[in-house]
Amino acid sequence: MHWKQPSGAMAANTTTSKLVVRPAWRTRTARTCHHKTATTARFGHQMRHDRAMHRILATSVLAVLLVTALSACSSNDSDGNSAGKSDTSNVKPLDATRAFTELANKVASAKLSGTVTAENDPNELLGRPHQYTSKVTFSDSRISADDLTGTDKGDVSRGGAIESFATAADAEARAKYIQSVTKSMSALAEYDYAHGTVVVRVSHYLTPKQAAAYKTATNGLS
Repeated sequence: MHWKQPSGAMAANTTTSKLVVRPAWRTRTARTCHHKTATTARFGHQMRHDRAMHRILATSVLAVLLVTALSACSSNDSDGNSAGKSDTSNVKPLDATRAFTELANKVASAKLSGTVTAENDPNELLGRPHQYTSKVTFSDSRISADDLTGTDKGDVSRGGAIESFATAADAEARAKYIQSVTKSMSALAEYDYAHGTVVVRVSHYLTPKQAAAYKTATNGLS
């Protein structure tokens, strides 16, 4: 038996069917490949996202650790500095009486002669703003009695005086003022030594060498 070649329209239909129809296994394979490609792409994107998150997290942790370490160092430095410095919050300014006691231990010729109060202060400065808060006067046995003629008890020329102030700036200002007033009047000239909140005034009847003992004692006041 012989098969005949299809002719006409049937031949055309047969040709068309051969061009359109695809095997089912090829379609399934293409879909499977597409699905695997999409899955791989999503997995790769997720991996990149996870790595980025890990880097951000690691950076944040490192920053926190660095800040903590710096804070600890700063705290230690503060504690070290505090330990190295003496606490002066409770230290009171040196009053005139205590200053004289220390000074007299080094200058044996100095003897306390009086304590100045608001009632007997000839200068009327005790307790005034920026003026001395306490004052004592002293004599010096090395000064000749002849030089003391005509002077009043408590005069600086008899030995000296110690004035204490609330601040070192007030003490320095007082010493400079006295020097500016007395430098042109030899009869009123005196030695003035400022140390901290204290001013020690010494009679001009003492020689520079004798007065130097007061300067040394003044610089040693605590």
